[in-house]
Amino acid sequence: MNFKPSASALGLVAVDHFDYIIAGAGAAGLSLAWQISQSPQLADKTVLLLDQEQKVKNDRTWSFWAEKGMEIFPDLLYRSWDQIQFLTPERNLNLHMGNYRYHLIRGEDYHRQLREKLGQEERFVFRQARIEDLGSDAQGGWVKSEAKTYTSSYVFSSLYEKPSAERLKGHIYLLQHFVGHVVRSKEAVFDIHRPVMMDFRVPQLNHPTFMYLMPFSAHEALVEYTLFSPQTLEPSAYEEAIRAYLKTYYALEEYEVLHEERGAIPMTDYAFPSGDDQAVVNIGTAAGMSKASTGYTFYRIQKHSRNIVHQLERGQSPALAQQQSSWKLKMDKLMLHLMLKEGNDTWKIFQELFENNPIHRVLSFLNEETGYFEDLLIMNSVPSAPFIRAVIETGWKFS
Repeated sequence: MNFKPSASALGLVAVDHFDYIIAGAGAAGLSLAWQISQSPQLADKTVLLLDQEQKVKNDRTWSFWAEKGMEIFPDLLYRSWDQIQFLTPERNLNLHMGNYRYHLIRGEDYHRQLREKLGQEERFVFRQARIEDLGSDAQGGWVKSEAKTYTSSYVFSSLYEKPSAERLKGHIYLLQHFVGHVVRSKEAVFDIHRPVMMDFRVPQLNHPTFMYLMPFSAHEALVEYTLFSPQTLEPSAYEEAIRAYLKTYYALEEYEVLHEERGAIPMTDYAFPSGDDQAVVNIGTAAGMSKASTGYTFYRIQKHSRNIVHQLERGQSPALAQQQSSWKLKMDKLMLHLMLKEGNDTWKIFQELFENNPIHRVLSFLNEETGYFEDLLIMNSVPSAPFIRAVIETGWKFS
């Protein structure tokens, strides 16, 4: 897709104008629209949400943690837990989350309910169409669909394109790729009180490889096979890994697959642009909201959406809402480098991270809510030799 203004972009089709256009009505687009709907200062603003899909399938779940009383979309939480499991070939850690709770939201609930709530206001308009082009000029932003061209003060785009090889020079680019099955068994085998955040007891394929299991009941769970590596696998490899895992650790050979989800999330220390320096503002993964060293995205999207709305309320550029800490990017670069270099032994670093720190510090660190001193405590809690090598090999500086 070409994001540069084309000569014919505004001249050959009918034009509709909105205050804001949201290109892509997925997690980031709907979150931003919801935050706009909650702002009294923006109550007169019209919003177009444009996407080529209706997104009604249950093909995605989002997990995140938050402090008690600070839940995101409390009405949409499908499951919540106050403890988690972390498993390796050497450890079985049952971690009580203290003041935190681990939450899960199903994609079908998220899309359906937010669309319904936003649809109650006439100023929010949903249109299904393929986006052919978008850009901005001195008058504002524009989006060209297959039927119309729409104009606005700002275009918020979640349309992601992998940066070119030239832009990625000197950067690490991995994928968090996964396939998850929601399975139902006749036997009661799942511990409903403890989701499995990471289980590294599966074969390590030269890169961090683990299972993630969210129990919905004693008979039903989301089981997800996840890798951090440069390339995806053949589709059958994920399914075979899930089958082997359930057979080995849950004695399950027969079960029903209710839903499937799959994806590939970029993990990179590349600093994504905030937009086109005019009226196009990136959101979601396109704005770097997928945390480089973990792939966690949903919680960061919510913070970014709130920051955008605060900027709009103040009459300031929403592009300034994307404030990526250079220190945090350096930390992520170290972790990505370790994943590449340590390969099959990366799980040992994660094990030390969870075993040698209070859980609130680990969760705050993964949410990028720790300060410089706490980050140094985190670094000091894991094996020093790999980190020292990574600091030397990446030319990392403490500044």
